Amino acid sequence: MPANRQSHAIMAFQLALAAILSALALREVISLKRSVDANDAQRARLIARESFEPSQASLALPLEGLDLKGKLLATPASLRGSATIVVCVLHTASLERELQLWEEISRETPGTTALGYCESLECARELPTVSRDGFDVIAYAEYHTARVLARADGAGRALIVDGSERIIGSVAWTDASPPSTIAAAIVGVR
Repeated sequence: MPANRQSHAIMAFQLALAAILSALALREVISLKRSVDANDAQRARLIARESFEPSQASLALPLEGLDLKGKLLATPASLRGSATIVVCVLHTASLERELQLWEEISRETPGTTALGYCESLECARELPTVSRDGFDVIAYAEYHTARVLARADGAGRALIVDGSERIIGSVAWTDASPPSTIAAAIVGVR
């Protein structure tokens, strides 16, 4: 075989090999991109699931847990038929003031029911000694709900949930907040 033909054959072989390697590399790059996109989408879903921002996802915040006697509360009786539920975390140090605040807010916002979750075992233990009127308290929350509530509580927020248990908003509050201010914010979200 003449040298010129041999160099053309080698060059053709090298081009074919380069094309095959390029195709394989492109296939791997596409596969890697799909994996990264899938991981990003999964991460975004997880972040959204633990967020307390408004959500269109049904059952974004299951309002279930254990009552003060350890009995499973699927949906507290006072919440059935409520158009709006305000969900807050109750703190042992200010439990009595917080219960009074949310009871007053419930009276000022017809169609809205307040639901409290204890932030600690001490809160759950102290609740039977504190009087409350028409205000359900869940001692122990479902895991997902507890995580979302912890984030909202850390930001000083109470969640506003519709009858389908979707988070539709949140309001800032402390035990020193004027009830009328919180009630107006709740009405503004509904």
